[in-house]
Amino acid sequence: MKIRRLRFNTYLFSVFACLFLAACETTKEGRGKNKELTLMRFHMEVNPDGSERTQTVPVFRQNPVMVHINKAPFLDEGSIARAALVDSPGGGFVISVQFNRHGTLLLDNVTTSFRGQRAVILALYGETRWLGAPQITKRLSDGIFTFTPDCTREEAERIVNGLNNVAKKLKDN
Repeated sequence: MKIRRLRFNTYLFSVFACLFLAACETTKEGRGKNKELTLMRFHMEVNPDGSERTQTVPVFRQNPVMVHINKAPFLDEGSIARAALVDSPGGGFVISVQFNRHGTLLLDNVTTSFRGQRAVILALYGETRWLGAPQITKRLSDGIFTFTPDCTREEAERIVNGLNNVAKKLKDN
């Protein structure tokens, strides 16, 4: 049991060290597509219980919808293998996030257990924004989470590039 905790703490340490070093590199060399970093957190919608564990957040910029979430994310950028910006048939676009093995198992578990609730997505990419709150309608066992973000195409490109940069840096470490 102690070995498992040590491995987990080592993993967290390497994630934070990688992000810190990448942030230092970004300030030294200026921003570029290979230097942008994006952090993404997936939170579950919950019933407000008045405890410290929940929070109410505004989702969508034009007409904000207040959603009650669990403050602790169930998935984050450490579980993302890659991300892609995909054109949708209606002329818009979606962000498709492919999770690693650990993330796939968590996503499968959460989408099975919390069908009908919303997954609220937070992105930190120079600014902090709640990108969307898609409702979970089916089990996602393939590890791919696709959603329509509340952002411009340019912002979505920055988000996807940043996610892929973080995934690459984590994989390299």
